[in-house]
Parts: sequence; structure tokens; C-alpha cells
Amino acid sequence: MFRCRLVLPILLFGLSVSIATAQPIKGKVKNKEPEKKVQGPAELDSYFEDLKVVRQGGLKGEGPDILEYFRKRTLKQPDPKQIAALVKDLGDEDFPTREKAFQVLAEMGTSALAGLKEGENDPSVEVRKRIAELKLRIDTKAEPTLQAAAARVLAKLKPEGTADGLMSFLPFASDPMVIDEI
Repeated sequence: MFRCRLVLPILLFGLSVSIATAQPIKGKVKNKEPEKKVQGPAELDSYFEDLKVVRQGGLKGEGPDILEYFRKRTLKQPDPKQIAALVKDLGDEDFPTREKAFQVLAEMGTSALAGLKEGENDPSVEVRKRIAELKLRIDTKAEPTLQAAAARVLAKLKPEGTADGLMSFLPFASDPMVIDEI
């Protein structure tokens, strides 16, 4: 019978055992304490950079202030029929009707994006052009850098209501970077 002289130690639940002999390995096994996470300079720099971005965005940089910023951008889901009617109005022959529909959709912001997506294939060139302009305007107003920095600052400060506030805002975040940070 072939014998293998190689003994492989395994650390399993703090007990060292030899596979070949199923005997404990002699000697003391040190139990390592979990390493404490120490904030390095890079993490602190990131926080202060994020705080700087948040303050440049017109916020105080305090937890309740930042939560209010996200609450203001958390919209109610509009009626899909209303959005479909407004998208149809974007191609109306009456110019004031087109402009009014454009303004209402622009004010809805990211909550109107799903309805706008359906109108991208509209046969009317006017509708497609206005939808492209609306999407660009909504994406520009999104402030992804500010939103990502604000989410990181909230994660650091952890004021009461942070999780609920960010989770409510999440469907209205249009930038993947912001979604990842939340």
C-alpha cells in the first residue's frame, strides 16, 4: 500500500488537524483576533472630498440636510396614462400644447423616463426630437456627482432615516454610479 508522507494541516473552526493522520498537530495554535478596521488617510480624504462636493452643491453637509435633498428628489410615480397622453401631446399641431406637455414632462424629471422610453419609437419626428431633448435635460439635472458624494457622506454620518430615505430615492436615480453608491 502506498503511503503519502505529506501532512497537510487544515485550520477548521480553530482546530488544527492533519489530514493524513487525523491527529491534532502538536504545538500551540494562535487564535487570531479579528483585525480592527482602521480608517486610512485615503478613506478620510474621500470623506472630506465628498463633503466638499456636497457643500459646493449648496448643502450644509449635515445628515438631515442631505436627507432632505434626497427627499425633494424622491417623486411620486405618475400615472402612466398621463405620461402617455403628454408624450402624444408632444406631437400636437398646436405649439402651445406641445410646449405645455414638454414643460410638464420636464418637471416630472426621472419619474417620467419610463413613459418617455415608450415614445422613442413614435412615428412623429417632432415627438422623438422632443423626447431626446427631455432625456438630455433630465440627465443633466440629475447631478450624479453630487448625489454619489451625498450618499457616501450619509453613509459616514448615519443619521436616523438614512436607509429609508436612500431606498425611496433609488428608483429615481438615473446614473449607475449613484445607484452603486446607494
